[in-house]
Amino acid sequence: MRSTKLQRLSLIIVVGLMLSGILACDFGGGAGAAKPRVTLESPVSGIELEVGQQVEIVCIAEDPKGIISVELAVDGVLYASQESPNPEGQPQWKFVETWAAKVDPGMHTLTITAYNVDKVASDPVSISVTVVGGVAPEATGEVTLPTSTPSPGTTATVPPSGPTETAAAPAPTWTTAAPMPTNTPVPPPTSTPAPGLPDLIISELYVTPANPAYGASGQATFTIRNAGSAPAGDCHVMYIWAASGPVRGCDRYTGPLPAGAEITLECTAGPFYASYETHVLVDTGGVVAESNENNNWGGFMVNVAAGALPDLTIVELSLNPWPYWGNESDARITVANIGSGDAGAFTLYYWWAENERCEFRMDPLPAGAEVTKSCHVGPFWSSFNTYAMADVLSEVAESNEDNNRRDLYVEAG
Repeated sequence: MRSTKLQRLSLIIVVGLMLSGILACDFGGGAGAAKPRVTLESPVSGIELEVGQQVEIVCIAEDPKGIISVELAVDGVLYASQESPNPEGQPQWKFVETWAAKVDPGMHTLTITAYNVDKVASDPVSISVTVVGGVAPEATGEVTLPTSTPSPGTTATVPPSGPTETAAAPAPTWTTAAPMPTNTPVPPPTSTPAPGLPDLIISELYVTPANPAYGASGQATFTIRNAGSAPAGDCHVMYIWAASGPVRGCDRYTGPLPAGAEITLECTAGPFYASYETHVLVDTGGVVAESNENNNWGGFMVNVAAGALPDLTIVELSLNPWPYWGNESDARITVANIGSGDAGAFTLYYWWAENERCEFRMDPLPAGAEVTKSCHVGPFWSSFNTYAMADVLSEVAESNEDNNRRDLYVEAG
């Protein structure tokens, strides 16, 4: 009888331990489930766009469990959604979407949210965008630009005394003009300025060197002229250059400019790794009431010579022996740099189960070289999808960012 009681007591203890273990397990998707992480690359929050102007939203979504979708919402309304072609998701996703500011002027909020395989949402990442102006202006065609010699240094030429400044009208919102097609000075205005008002224009804009080499920097020189008939107060000037990613540039101020006066300003730009658009905006805050508000902008494309870039890809992914029920195997992963430039150090992952992977920190890989890694995996109890990905953390700028992954479906029977 005593032996039977001890057996019952032992059984109760074992069942209790099993239940406590089950309750302690994390089945995913619950309140404590880990969230995906979203990192915004561009644009910077607080940018201003003209009505109809387009902006590229770029962000990186990451989750070891795999990202299955990324959504972009505008003012709380879904604008675009991208779904993973792989039902198991992918650990890193570069989300790129273009948004056209075809909305009412004012501030708008763009929100990016990522979801993992457990349908757990990331913390939303939001960008504030201010849309200005009315109907987006149309280009007026090519402009033939005169050549001129740049003025060295920063100078301000003051003409003889002119008419006194009159009371200014409320500052209107500035709009953009047609871009300048080449790296040459912009033309002076052809219309007669209205009496009693200033008119701020970009009389000269060029970049030295005109066609910078890959990885080189340059210097922008721009001259602001008051082509109107009345003095202009101090105003903000923004020089912007960017090929992709966050907007880059510098801020300058003109100081008071009498009618007919001009000032030459400079800004260092670069280094450049791709051709880029450069432009100057005068009186960005619209604080100066002008006779012409449509000639405060000028710009052009600067061509940058193509540089030697690496291109990392998985050229081999195999298992030996081939997996079957309950056995183990060795994975062989070969990474090659098929680009024309050397690749720096990067990270290589090999996934063979939902939360099982081998991670390798790879040394720099010269152009044309390859390296092989191995990973012991298993045992296997079901069919699964296995894959390898080079440069998981996007540490290497490549000529092709879309060929870093290779998949292999394993049917373990």
